[in-house]
Amino acid sequence: MKQLEYLRDQLLDLCRQSRRVRWATAASGMAIALLLVLAGIFAIDWTFRKTEDLSVRLTVLAGGVAALGWAFTRFARPWLKQREEPMEMALRVQRHAGIDSDLIAALQFETPAAADWGSPHLTTALIENVSSRQRQVDLKGVVRREQLVKRLKMLGAVAAVWLVVGLLIPGYVGVFFNRLLLGAQQYPTLTQIKSIVINGRNVDLSSRVDSKIRIAYGRAVKFEVQATGPAVAGGRIEMAGNKGGQSAVISLEPAAAATAVPPVADAVAAFKGQYPRLLEDARCQIYLGDAWTEPLNLTIIPSPTVEVEPEVVPPLYARSNTPELLTFPRGTRQFSVIEGSEVRLNVSSDRPVKSVTLKSGPITIPFVLNSAATTRSPLTPDEQIWSPKLANTPLAAIIEPLRYSIDVVDGEDQTLERPLEGYIRIEPDLAPRIVAATKTPFILPGARPSTYYGVSDDHAVGRIWFTWEVQRGDAVVGVGAVGNALATGGLQQKPGVPETAVQPPDADSLNAAQNAVQNAAQNTIELYKLAETDAPEPVLEGTYAIDLKTVGLKRGDTLKVTFHATDYRGKNPGKSTDADPLVFQVTDEQGIMASLLEGDQKSARELELFIKQLLGLGDSP
Repeated sequence: MKQLEYLRDQLLDLCRQSRRVRWATAASGMAIALLLVLAGIFAIDWTFRKTEDLSVRLTVLAGGVAALGWAFTRFARPWLKQREEPMEMALRVQRHAGIDSDLIAALQFETPAAADWGSPHLTTALIENVSSRQRQVDLKGVVRREQLVKRLKMLGAVAAVWLVVGLLIPGYVGVFFNRLLLGAQQYPTLTQIKSIVINGRNVDLSSRVDSKIRIAYGRAVKFEVQATGPAVAGGRIEMAGNKGGQSAVISLEPAAAATAVPPVADAVAAFKGQYPRLLEDARCQIYLGDAWTEPLNLTIIPSPTVEVEPEVVPPLYARSNTPELLTFPRGTRQFSVIEGSEVRLNVSSDRPVKSVTLKSGPITIPFVLNSAATTRSPLTPDEQIWSPKLANTPLAAIIEPLRYSIDVVDGEDQTLERPLEGYIRIEPDLAPRIVAATKTPFILPGARPSTYYGVSDDHAVGRIWFTWEVQRGDAVVGVGAVGNALATGGLQQKPGVPETAVQPPDADSLNAAQNAVQNAAQNTIELYKLAETDAPEPVLEGTYAIDLKTVGLKRGDTLKVTFHATDYRGKNPGKSTDADPLVFQVTDEQGIMASLLEGDQKSARELELFIKQLLGLGDSP
């Protein structure tokens, strides 16, 4: 162990103390400078608190940074440049303790490099002399702390001022640090704007990043402002278009709100204002009482382009003369369909949307994204096709005219300025058309007259039949209409009984009704009835020979035959049509010959008249 080891340890400890004092002195100086610079920025920012331009604040901050740089160069850097060495600290100890230069010499002679220096006896004697006195050297005060203490006192005073200011006006101090970070908060005013909602979207008043509000092109801009403080009659919104095209001052009117009983000191007051139609990007600033906001940017976004491309699936019975799937051009919103058709109102959008809904009166039908849908025109990568959920909706089977409206919600939570409105009409499904004809109206009692019938319908014929009746004099001896049977012998309404209360028929009425039904069934001939497995036919025709041997006709009777047809409408009942009755006169062979002779004479007269017309030999006027 070296004899001066203790002294060397003390010198190293003094070096560490001196280093800490230097750093603390530099740090305290920078802390004082920082607090003073912040105070200066606070004062300047307060002076220019109504300035809208952010560049003013940036300029003030740049000046503060420059002031801190000067303070670092002037009050911190000199302290940080110094270095502590044991020999230098030994010199400071010699000067502080007032001893001779033996201390430095002894330390140098004890190093390995001093082995060849001078006389070994003198070197050893010097080291022993200093070693004997090393514990008696007073090291207190070697490291000077006067500048550090002075700066700490000044730092405490400045910090105390900041503390007092923070306790007295904490709101101002909080806003200052928000604005120091380029926030958008305003210094406290009597009127405090608590929230701003533009078209349903909240505006972050503490940040400048989210100050851009996206508005659909041509839509109204609705402002909702809530504030506390003294009652104010209203405010204003100053708006200016970025291109200079739109400039307006919008009034903020108090919104209806419930009044608290008893009144609350800091009750929130609501105000509303509206700009009717925004056509370009704009900036707006809200003024309410003595409060105001930073300028807010309103950015125009185009509304989504939405079109309807209908697809119609006709009912099965109507597909004989129509395609299985009918498509209409894109953009068609008013069209006609056959009753019972399935309607798919596919909606295309030029950009992704969140939802699509259809409303028809109280009914709301949601849509789903249909990635498998096909369209006549190719889709762009951003286009989407939405299709309605058809289950248990009127669109699954249209049975009556339908008026509808379609609205969408896009990615910005914006809806269409006006929903797409349309109307689905029902194509009139006319009753079937039927004709009947025969060769001669004169027949013998036991003849088999041939009849021709033809039926046509818009879509499908469901049933063809005919009924007949025999009239003998003024009496009808045979009826072939089931309805007539019920009319002659059905339930009877008695006088004095309400219409909803029907009395049971008596036995005679029931017997008469049963006989009439039997007669009607006997006088009804079925010609055609569509089976479930048959393909629907819109046109049918044929001939039928009526066998009159079993009817019991007599000379002088009149036989009236009426053909009927009903169309097919799936699950819905069809409509029926009657042809003009075929009237046959029952006669004998002599009557037949007379009718033939009469027919020949009539034909001869018509032929003679036709020849005269061709030759121009008509009667002179």
